[in-house]
Amino acid sequence: MHPLVVIGNILTVFILVCPLVYKDPYTFAKKYYVHLAIMSISLMIVRYTLVKVFPHVAVFHRPSSSCGPQKTKELYTGGMPSGHMASIALCCTLLSLTYPTIFVAIFGAFAIVTMAAFRYHIQCHNIPQIIAGTLIGGLWGKYIY
Repeated sequence: MHPLVVIGNILTVFILVCPLVYKDPYTFAKKYYVHLAIMSISLMIVRYTLVKVFPHVAVFHRPSSSCGPQKTKELYTGGMPSGHMASIALCCTLLSLTYPTIFVAIFGAFAIVTMAAFRYHIQCHNIPQIIAGTLIGGLWGKYIY
């Protein structure tokens, strides 16, 4: 297995356990998981809508049929924006704002760049989808902070 795939899968798990590193994990987890769920559902609706409204715009579709719901031949095949990128950007933004140290900033940048490379490498998303997901997650994190 490619090392990028291993690291990408570890970062996907990190998104779910992110609240455990906070000073008050219980209080933060309630807010974090609610916003993570709202953001994820919103992105699913946006992806589905973009593909249905603009079926011939390639940037809204996933670059490969080997990723996501397309594997099961479902109608939903949208990839714009990347939910993984939005989630990792949300997590890293909140970490960076809560703990404003150079170590946390470097870790956050590493996590975001690595997740972007992972999603691109396995052909789940193209560059515009990755950028859009990162911006949405980062802005959402800034908003709820």
